[in-house]
Amino acid sequence: MRVHSHYENLRVSRDAPPEVIRAAYRALSQLHHPDRRPDDLDAAKKMAILNRAFETLSNPLSRTAHNHWIEEQEYEPTIDELAEADQIVENSTRPVPQVKPLSWWVNIATTSRKHAFAFGLLGFVILYPLINFFLSGFPSFPETNLSTPSASDPQYSSMPINNRPATFRTTVPLIAPARSVATSVSPPRLSLLPPNGAPWPERSGYLTGYPVLHQGGLSTLTINNGGGGENLFIKLVSIESDGSYPVRHVFVSSFSRFTMRNVLAGEYVLRYRNLTGGPPWSTPTFSIQENREVDLVNFTELTLTLFKVSNGNLHTVAIREDQF
Repeated sequence: MRVHSHYENLRVSRDAPPEVIRAAYRALSQLHHPDRRPDDLDAAKKMAILNRAFETLSNPLSRTAHNHWIEEQEYEPTIDELAEADQIVENSTRPVPQVKPLSWWVNIATTSRKHAFAFGLLGFVILYPLINFFLSGFPSFPETNLSTPSASDPQYSSMPINNRPATFRTTVPLIAPARSVATSVSPPRLSLLPPNGAPWPERSGYLTGYPVLHQGGLSTLTINNGGGGENLFIKLVSIESDGSYPVRHVFVSSFSRFTMRNVLAGEYVLRYRNLTGGPPWSTPTFSIQENREVDLVNFTELTLTLFKVSNGNLHTVAIREDQF
């Protein structure tokens, strides 16, 4: 269900860039300002709504919080989540089997002659061999000479070759260290908690609870973690004239890759961190470009490889926690 938000108040799309939001606010302010509409009794109320919408959407932090609120209001559970919830309810209402107390079994044995006879016969069958074993003593076994005669022993040398006792040699096997194979590597342990409070995804993809912004373009950005043995939490950050703010939040599992599609043209950086620990990192600023001509559009298909390779040209730097 789509909710009414500040974007609808300013009549802009939810992925509108700051300059579009600013232009829409100015146009609507001139249209609904009380000084221009003295006969409109609701002009002041309309202007207050526009001011509040622009104040929220012009600030990257408050806009992100507003986007999260929209996501929560419009979220609809998937079929798998509904099925899981139904299973939890079914398990909680399923009757727990009752364990019969000892008195119940004693009562059965004493009130039924048939049961009493069966219990007595079972006890005799179990106890009689044990009692007989202990009363008769432990059995003795004849000593066996396990020594092997040497080749100089006359008895040994006079035996036919097929009758000579075999000579056994016991060796301790040397176990070679296991080789690391990509298909048999278990996923690394995730020590950092996800920012949205939900479990980390099992596969690479967008994090639930965060909006996917800056859509509507034709360009793609591929994150290559195919040679990296660690899981990554990644933010695609848009660099604007009035500041920077994250537009997409992505989880990329070890030895995999993920492609962000329909990215708008603009300036971006990629900030990411290893989920097993360590500082966050940032790439240099890079450009997503789209050039429209008469009958065609030139767009960007960019791949960033985040694991170390020889002769690589992507130079990342460690950043502070508050910069991530």
